[in-house]
Amino acid sequence: MCHSLVPLCAQPSSGGCGDRGLPAPTSRHVYECIGLVGPATRRHQLYRPIGDSKGQLHQRLCALKWANLELHQIEKARWLVDLAPPDAVADESPTRWCLVTNVRVSTLADGVEPVDIYTHRWRTCEDFHKCLKTGCGIESRDFD
Repeated sequence: MCHSLVPLCAQPSSGGCGDRGLPAPTSRHVYECIGLVGPATRRHQLYRPIGDSKGQLHQRLCALKWANLELHQIEKARWLVDLAPPDAVADESPTRWCLVTNVRVSTLADGVEPVDIYTHRWRTCEDFHKCLKTGCGIESRDFD
């Protein structure tokens, strides 16, 4: 089975969804449309390392929610996993990840797995871009 993991909206503290044209996950309408509000939603609280604007990781209490996602154009089952701290830290933009996966999510461990995978993916991308900017001087090159 091929596992897929797609961010519906990943809003880490270093950036937001609006930059990529994705819907902001703060809208209740978005959640109602995708089924993350209602009795079928599973909710848990857990501590996760969340980075601040300076790159320091802090253990923060987060709400982890998931629900089965029914898309009429896709016949296969999808699950939506949402991770967000319940309250924002002063002087920091909020962190929220909404992930769509084809891996069945029925327990807390199942819900944490896609978040862990996306966390590693996000850090790898950040490290790659940092290397391009500092090591390769990509921003200082003239491509004209």
